[in-house]
Amino acid sequence: MALTPEQRLRMGCEMFDTARALAEAGLANEPNPQNLSLRSRLFLRLYGRDFSIEEQEKIIRALEDFTERA
Repeated sequence: MALTPEQRLRMGCEMFDTARALAEAGLANEPNPQNLSLRSRLFLRLYGRDFSIEEQEKIIRALEDFTERA
């Protein structure tokens, strides 16, 4: 409770960055038979269990379209 709101936000962002880096490192060692972008694979790793299969597919289509345009 001694931290300022800014310090708490910074800490939360740093924790997310660490979690993302660990997830990316784990994905580097896994096969990618669907040839999904890193963005889509990270979505599935971090948030996939929060969505139904149909919702996952819809989100992945949007992420893949976004990645292709970028």
